Amino acid sequence: MDFKSSVIDIDGETFSPGYTFEDFQRSEFFEGQDGVRIIQLKDTAEICGNNYVVSLFFRDKRLYMLSLFCA
Repeated sequence: MDFKSSVIDIDGETFSPGYTFEDFQRSEFFEGQDGVRIIQLKDTAEICGNNYVVSLFFRDKRLYMLSLFCA
């Protein structure tokens, strides 16, 4: 996780500025979700030794928000 550059790696998928819904559709996390609602990833993700529930929100097909809730 790099806060200065806003880059976060989750199970081999890199989320960074400019990440799009089309990028998400090509990822292992895509399970037919649409890009209109908040998407919660199915499993928790381990980041820096902690487990998180990860949610994504796309606006105009670009990643607008990535939420991490410590699980």
